[in-house]
Amino acid sequence: MVAGIGDFLRRTKFVVPPNQRAYAWKPPQIEELFDDLRSFIDSDDYFLGWIVLSSETGGDSPKIVDGQQRLATFCMFYAAIRDYLVAQGKKDVAGKIADRVLYTEPDWSSNKEPRLLMGADDQSFFNRYVIAEPHSTERAGAKITRNSLHSHRRIAKAYDRVRELVFEIGDLTGVSGLEKWDRFIRYRAKVIPLLVSDDLTAFQIFETLNDRGVELATADLLKNYLFRLAGEKRAEEAKTLWTRAVGRVASESRETIVTRFVHHFWSSKHGLTRERLLYKEIRRRIQTPEDAIDLLSELDKSSANYVAILHSDADLWKPLEKTARR
Repeated sequence: MVAGIGDFLRRTKFVVPPNQRAYAWKPPQIEELFDDLRSFIDSDDYFLGWIVLSSETGGDSPKIVDGQQRLATFCMFYAAIRDYLVAQGKKDVAGKIADRVLYTEPDWSSNKEPRLLMGADDQSFFNRYVIAEPHSTERAGAKITRNSLHSHRRIAKAYDRVRELVFEIGDLTGVSGLEKWDRFIRYRAKVIPLLVSDDLTAFQIFETLNDRGVELATADLLKNYLFRLAGEKRAEEAKTLWTRAVGRVASESRETIVTRFVHHFWSSKHGLTRERLLYKEIRRRIQTPEDAIDLLSELDKSSANYVAILHSDADLWKPLEKTARR
């Protein structure tokens, strides 16, 4: 079932298993995420991908196979909102936000526990640096020193940047602006949770999603952005151009290579661009309806040439004799 990641976070307790890599996101990735969220907050839903979980250990705390970076980052987001509200003297609201997302509801025990349990090396530091309340002794004791683990340094840098961005939003738009972000992340910044019964199945799914899903996700994000940018008046034109270009490229391969096609096309026009930055770069340069239609038109025209580069039996070569095609 598709869920907003903010709502998903409050459903259970999540555990990062020992074999998972430590938290790895850096400030540029944090900034890219916030830029994406800011672009969609007033319009469409935003798709954050799959969250793959394993329930092999039993109990109510599934292990995270894929999704640690996103879940940890959005915990940081809500911790930063809590910190901002505390700084504004709104401790009651801050406590409600923390209790809703960051902590499990006390049951038989009177002690609240963090919803996200990081890996063994990082759990204590994450709890003290991120989850603990500002001005608490726990937060004060979380210091970065020369002997700190690299993962602790990454967590600290990431949370510091998240906190800066959240405080900037709060200072610019007030508490009502942060409430708007909260609603967007709770309900419209969506993930698809996938819970399986054993680790082997979970890792097979994870590998499949990474092998086949990344290109589709990037292509779909790009399609949605260009269609939205084109607007209602040119929606049919945009759809026709995209469908025609994608139809040519995809029909020539058993795997969808749309993202690769757009990546190669874009690099040929604007210089070498890393594939993971492709969507961000296109969004940075393509910002008007005319830009969107022009790009779609160029993709349409170039798709036949791209197919011809890949396949000697493409339509472009049909006028040639068999020997020349070969």
